[in-house]
Amino acid sequence: MTDNPFKLASSHASLFTHNPSECCMNRRKKVNQILKKKAKKANDKLNPKNKPRYVSKAERAQQAQEADSTGADNVLSREPR
Repeated sequence: MTDNPFKLASSHASLFTHNPSECCMNRRKKVNQILKKKAKKANDKLNPKNKPRYVSKAERAQQAQEADSTGADNVLSREPR
């Protein structure tokens, strides 16, 4: 062990130096990012997309099968007896 407990801290003083301009720039950058994100979300809410909802392949097959079965029922009910 060393006799002076502060010697280690003084040898690594460059790691603990405070650069105020760097700190403030990072803070400003973070605030700007947050504000831009909020503005973008608000803009997206005002202009909703007109893109249709995705329908999976399984759902399309099920819908086609239901349409076929209801179509077959209608055809059977129309036939004269």
